[in-house]
Amino acid sequence: MRPPSDMSHPFEPHPDSGSVEQWRWVGTAALVSPAVLVAVVTARRLTRPGVAPSTQVLAGVALVCLVAPLGVGAGWLFRGEADPPDVRRIVTWSLGGSLPITTLTLLVVGYQRAHGVALADPFLVTGWVAGAGAVGGLLTGVYDTRRARERRRTELAQNRLCAIFEASPVAIVAIDTDGDVLSWSSSAERLFGWSADAVRGTQYPLVPDDRREEFRRHMSQLDAGGVIDGVETKRKRKDGALVDVRLWSAPITNPDDTVAGHMIALADVTDRKQREQRLAVLDRVLRHDIRNAVNVIEGNASVLQQELSDDDVDAVERIVARTRQLERVSEKARDVTEVLRADGTVRPVDVVEVLDRQRGRFQRDSPECEFVVETPATATVPGDERVEIVLREAIQNAVEHGQRQPTADGTSKVVLRVEHESDHVVVDVADTGPGIPEREQRPLRAETETSLQHTSGIGLWAIHWLVRSLGGEVTIADRDPNGAVVTIRLPRTGDGNQPMSPGEQID
Repeated sequence: MRPPSDMSHPFEPHPDSGSVEQWRWVGTAALVSPAVLVAVVTARRLTRPGVAPSTQVLAGVALVCLVAPLGVGAGWLFRGEADPPDVRRIVTWSLGGSLPITTLTLLVVGYQRAHGVALADPFLVTGWVAGAGAVGGLLTGVYDTRRARERRRTELAQNRLCAIFEASPVAIVAIDTDGDVLSWSSSAERLFGWSADAVRGTQYPLVPDDRREEFRRHMSQLDAGGVIDGVETKRKRKDGALVDVRLWSAPITNPDDTVAGHMIALADVTDRKQREQRLAVLDRVLRHDIRNAVNVIEGNASVLQQELSDDDVDAVERIVARTRQLERVSEKARDVTEVLRADGTVRPVDVVEVLDRQRGRFQRDSPECEFVVETPATATVPGDERVEIVLREAIQNAVEHGQRQPTADGTSKVVLRVEHESDHVVVDVADTGPGIPEREQRPLRAETETSLQHTSGIGLWAIHWLVRSLGGEVTIADRDPNGAVVTIRLPRTGDGNQPMSPGEQID
């Protein structure tokens, strides 16, 4: 059994191949028989002596107009180009068009003969009537088949939409322009507590009193043909409790493009909002405590430096350096968190310009580091401050690794390279240090850390998170003969894979 084409209903039982072939043969016979009968009888009539040439021409044209559709239809059925349901429908209409009217004609002819009224050529009349009936039935069958196919397409589209509607993990509600509920998905039942039967035909029940003005603005926007895209608001459950939701909505239009209602999708973001709130509090407390601890350590270290010997002072300075590094990690974590939480506007960013600005900054801070730059004039990507942080962290990582393994003259080298690919801008940041250990690369590939497998800081994670949020990817490779290369691929401006705003990445 062949799979149904897109023209047939996926759940309609198809007859077996033998049954289909029988229908094809019956249909072919139903169309060919009257065509042959009409052709033979008409040719026999027209070849008789005394028939005017003009009559022969007119009759020949009429014969072609009658026989051609029957021949084409018979060939179409015989070659098996129609689906089984369509074969049965067309054959039924063809037989229904020819057999009853042919039978009636034969009865009339028999009645006339029984009463002494004989037609000039009853076979000719019967043949033309049978042929005309078959053509009429064939055309009606083709028309009915087209309607049935459109109906099956519509039913299939409705079934698909219903499946999406019921299987969607977000709540989906359809309302008319008066605010009455038309449809209410299973997810809406679970999220808000009302059953579909209870709310269908009633006013949309989810809007809290203090959000009604917002709801009216949204409806006015939809009535004007606009859409609501990911607005965060609150909606009301059946028990009166409020739930944080993210809302999308679009108008439902009539064939004449007038608005008939609105389709609303609501995702529960309560857990995410609570998680963000807890993380924000913990982040604030942690940074506050680290800053206070650093200040206390630096203050006491200053006192110790004045009273200790030179060797002991060196130890104190190492303690202070590590403490300040801890504070920088805390500030870096704060910057990355704030960027990921922000709802910034994506704009074109010139990677070459950002790279040059960051290179100048690190060149001033690390004069012992040599920078080799290979870039085009411009390389634009869609982004925001995330691009700045990514390149800053990548260059800082390269500078620090290079300083761990300097050359004999105490210098190190960082290579910055930008290239265009078909749909990406590729940035390579290479160093001449000892390389990035496999134990630090492995957690990034697995996108998780454990007590045994973790990175030594937040810089590589910051690059990984921010590049992913920009729709790009990061790879790390060893550099011959020594060092590492961090490769960052970002979508080019104009490419269809546009990044979302940073706030959308943490949903």
